[in-house]
Amino acid sequence: MRQLRGISLVELMVGMSLSLLVIGAALSLHARASQAQRLADNRIRLGEQLVFAVGELAQDVRLAGFHGLLQDPANVLLPSSLQVPCRVTGSDASAWILRLEQPVELQQGAWTLPCPGVSPRPDSDVLVLRRSGPKRSSPDAGRLQLHAGPAAGAVFADGTPPPLPDGPAFIHDLALSAWYVSQHSSTQPGAPALRRLVLGHPARVIDDEVIAGVEHFRITLGLDTTGDGRADTWSREPAPEAIVVAVRAWLLLRAPLPEAGLADTPWLPEGAESALIPGETPGYPAGYPRRAARLTWAVRNARHP
Repeated sequence: MRQLRGISLVELMVGMSLSLLVIGAALSLHARASQAQRLADNRIRLGEQLVFAVGELAQDVRLAGFHGLLQDPANVLLPSSLQVPCRVTGSDASAWILRLEQPVELQQGAWTLPCPGVSPRPDSDVLVLRRSGPKRSSPDAGRLQLHAGPAAGAVFADGTPPPLPDGPAFIHDLALSAWYVSQHSSTQPGAPALRRLVLGHPARVIDDEVIAGVEHFRITLGLDTTGDGRADTWSREPAPEAIVVAVRAWLLLRAPLPEAGLADTPWLPEGAESALIPGETPGYPAGYPRRAARLTWAVRNARHP
């Protein structure tokens, strides 16, 4: 009968050491794979933020100046008793909202809009767009609406459309967007965000966050100075007799998370004299992946004489 014997202490220690080496290698491989996945997710999220921001802004710019059948926004009757308050302060913003003959407005530098923003960045632009909704609507008490025919229109908010001259006329919901960059996101703490002031229901101006991660927003206007419907000059200062027929936007976005060892590069906004340097320019921390986008859209409803 054979004699059974177990393993020695030396053999046990050797086996445990080899097992620990295998486990350590597996854990190291898993950690590297997880880190690579986090970096990939960070970059993917950056791309998704860019696509979403551009899509929302593009639709708004292209529809600026649309008011259904109405040919000339100067022929809109505005009720003298109408008031549209800012949700935060309660102050009346109706005069600013109802500048329908100015569908595109650019503001630079200090915030001068009648309603406050959420910590707006002073080095970023504000783009104001005025229009009506593309779909016909029904009278809705409390909502700011436009009863529009080819020759005239009337604004109302009590659910009763004012009468217009004979001819076809339809009701559209009025829309306003004031796009800006906030220093503080409500969905991603510590990050900036692209936000906009919009018309709510009941009629009041409210603040809405579009997407977190947008750090800078710079606008250039395409101006038609000859009346041929084409942008013959690009400027950040509107000319008195020129019509805004296009909008060019430059956006800078940063990823949700920083990356160790990332080499930062300066970013020069279009038409700017000084670059944004991560880690040096206030408000632009170092170590974050970033992407810039430069896009141009036609204002399809620009009014020509």
